[in-house]
Amino acid sequence: MSIASTLPNLTSLSAAGNEYSHLTTCPRLPSLMSLNLERNDITSLGDIKSLSSMEKLSTLNLKDNSISAIALRDTPCLPVLQNVDLAFNAVATWDFVDALNVVFPNLKALRLSYNPLYTSLLSSTGKQLTGDDGYMLSLARIGTLTRFNYSEVCTVF
Repeated sequence: MSIASTLPNLTSLSAAGNEYSHLTTCPRLPSLMSLNLERNDITSLGDIKSLSSMEKLSTLNLKDNSISAIALRDTPCLPVLQNVDLAFNAVATWDFVDALNVVFPNLKALRLSYNPLYTSLLSSTGKQLTGDDGYMLSLARIGTLTRFNYSEVCTVF
């Protein structure tokens, strides 16, 4: 008997700081809504593909890993997830940000601060851009967001 079978009503689980590099299988936790995997050794969203079996998982904390890649063919679509924390990772490309729309199609809240993407931004003319410029570009690329880096996203007319 696995420990998971004794916890069918578990809604929140923290597996932070366990040096996980990937999740090959996930226990059956039908009520799990929130999972904390911060401070592990995950490098790609493909490393968490087994989470696709968690039908109620709406919040995922992946803060402070080494995530830099999304290989869409190896990465699950997690349509129920609405809140994702990817701060303090190794995200360095706009392709990664663009792919978040595919992996998390119902994403409402995202934390993406403290990633290399925002430290060396240049405009099309080569002008140095600020982190705030980068945040605005991120918002423009993920149209489903209502919260970004803990701030409410507002539509101004």
